[in-house]
Amino acid sequence: MLVNLPVERTSGLRNKTVNIGDISNKGLEFSVNANIIDLKDLQWTLLANIATNVNRIERLGTDSFIASDVILVKEGESLGTFYGYVFDGIVQKGEEASTPAPTWTSSVQAGDPKFVNKAGDSNVIGENDKVILGSIQPKFTYGFATRAVYKKIDLSASFQGSYGNYLYNALRHGLETPSHVFNGSAVLADHWTPTHTNTNVPRAIPVPYVTLDDRYIEDASYLRLKDITLGYAFNVKVDSRSPLRVRIFVSAQNLFTLTKYTGYDPEASRNGGDETNGLLQGIDQGAYPAAKTFLTGLSLSF
Repeated sequence: MLVNLPVERTSGLRNKTVNIGDISNKGLEFSVNANIIDLKDLQWTLLANIATNVNRIERLGTDSFIASDVILVKEGESLGTFYGYVFDGIVQKGEEASTPAPTWTSSVQAGDPKFVNKAGDSNVIGENDKVILGSIQPKFTYGFATRAVYKKIDLSASFQGSYGNYLYNALRHGLETPSHVFNGSAVLADHWTPTHTNTNVPRAIPVPYVTLDDRYIEDASYLRLKDITLGYAFNVKVDSRSPLRVRIFVSAQNLFTLTKYTGYDPEASRNGGDETNGLLQGIDQGAYPAAKTFLTGLSLSF
């Protein structure tokens, strides 16, 4: 596992890349292929598979650390483990709340977000109050495909999906931060004000809410139709010895996706700033989504 570790400032460098630690992957995969119908004019086949994998950092070779302020790298945990606070609503007027450390303002005020004091040992929200919020590692992945042929017509489709994996929607986090100079999300229009208190959107201030909390760690489980193809095949008599086989087809890829994830693509699994850093997988900064593709074609065989 290649990890960027900080070095002494006297070296003139910020960090060094070190090959440390051991990672294990243990899993199972099950697949089935069945001929449901096999008649002269009608055939129907079905394929399905499901797989599970347990990813674990067995040995780190150094103390646990937080990569890019969002990923917990620790022995016994999986790669891509998100770490942060648990959101507990908005501070209302007259309400006392624990102060995040470091604070974005001098003191907590009405309209600020509040977080669960997990440690319960002080009135200051700190590192001890952070918890594991989820992991990019799915509980299982799956897929299935089917193909049916009726006389000269054929129809095939394939699906794939995953369950139990999470993504950090960093793009949404940025767009919902009012201090950023670019155009913000429409969600910000619902921000807290003294006359509009029934909301979970903090007050608008020129200082960013820099802490990560569970609002932006989203369930990225999904089911996607990867491909569907409809074809029609027939013979064209060219000469008496070798008829020409013609097949006309239309197909579509990524036609629809079922997911609760609010980002562009639940399959986004890399950090837009550094795609080579294996520790930062699962940070979605607005990765380009899988495109819907429509095709039509003609195939000839002799």
